[in-house]
Amino acid sequence: MAYQKAVLTFEELMALEQIAAATAPLPVCERLMAFMDFRRWNRQRFTLHTGLDESTYSKLKHNQRKRLDMRTFIAICVGLRLPLPIVEDLLHKAGMAFSNSLEDQAYRYVILMFNGAGHDACNAFLRRHKIPQLGTFAKDELAA
Repeated sequence: MAYQKAVLTFEELMALEQIAAATAPLPVCERLMAFMDFRRWNRQRFTLHTGLDESTYSKLKHNQRKRLDMRTFIAICVGLRLPLPIVEDLLHKAGMAFSNSLEDQAYRYVILMFNGAGHDACNAFLRRHKIPQLGTFAKDELAA
């Protein structure tokens, strides 16, 4: 029986789970930075993988973000290729959760089904369903 190529290797998943467990008591921004460090992200990689601007990265790095909105949060998690259980744990820690709204369920679906596909593929799906897209650069596309 042939197996479909996994988005995350078992070793990568275990490393992400270890980071999640080790950073559990930390604020959400610090936890996200730990995942970014694991991915070896700098400002440019952050922008490339999330569609967000460098100022968002800088604010996260220096723990200057008091609260992340859902779209920004999901854009970061999509870029980091975090599995749904870790995303839901991070959301909970941030005092947020996926609601039953069409928008939140679409974002949840993107995390679950588009893991590793990148924000362009996720935004194509969101655009097709008329859901606000992820990332700062997507705002211009909404106006079009």
